[in-house]
Amino acid sequence: MTSTSEMTLEKKFKARMKNYQAVSSSKVEFEKQNEYLRKQLGNEMKQKQKALKSLAASVHDNEEANNLNSSSREEEPLRRVRGARRTPQEK
Repeated sequence: MTSTSEMTLEKKFKARMKNYQAVSSSKVEFEKQNEYLRKQLGNEMKQKQKALKSLAASVHDNEEANNLNSSSREEEPLRRVRGARRTPQEK
């Protein structure tokens, strides 16, 4: 009976070793995949940050241009109106 129980223990041991190796192999693959995905995520986040910075800069530039244009537009009609009033009075 000892030989049968030893054989059963040996089979159990071999089965557990195979299971351990499979789990270890899966863990290594999982870690490699995780590392790859983290790099991809990091690269994606960097690209998004660059896009947001450039968008923010372009919006800021557009706002400044609009502010300059609107302030010059506000001044121009006043000059024209004043000039138009003076011209008929001078004649």
